[in-house]
Amino acid sequence: MSSKHLTKGKFCGTTKSPKPCAPLFDAILPLKSKDEELIEKIGPAEGVFAKCLFGSEQKSLEQWARELVEVLQPLENELALRGGKFFGGEHPNMVDYMLWPWGERASTIAIKYKEKLPLQDTQIPTLRKWRKTMLEDPVAAELYLGPEMFWKVAECKLKNTEPNYDLILNKILMV
Repeated sequence: MSSKHLTKGKFCGTTKSPKPCAPLFDAILPLKSKDEELIEKIGPAEGVFAKCLFGSEQKSLEQWARELVEVLQPLENELALRGGKFFGGEHPNMVDYMLWPWGERASTIAIKYKEKLPLQDTQIPTLRKWRKTMLEDPVAAELYLGPEMFWKVAECKLKNTEPNYDLILNKILMV
């Protein structure tokens, strides 16, 4: 992302799809504080995700699903409470962009284990819908690499080999 995208705490679209600047944090202090609290809750979700992909713990997909749902539930509850497409309402805000790397890569678990996590329809439905909606955001769409590309890099980490950075760069640049 270039510096053209970020201006004084506001996000100004992409080079391909410029748009008016949208604030990354709400100007109302209690809402900004709530967003900062939510961002702190992303770490535990990323931790469980990393253990599932890279850790040596032998757990069933059901166990991993339970752990992920447990750490994602506060984010699910808040997104549902806010009632918008994004944590920022009708447009993504800082919480959306901080959570997006997990959202983009979540399907990597299915690639590793060759089956999807056994989630019930009632488990984190708002976040699952949010993941699809984030791809409609021009910024997220422009930077999207997808779970397959992430898995190629993850496999290198697991095998202790060097990733093919040219392949990744070409994907980013769409060469």
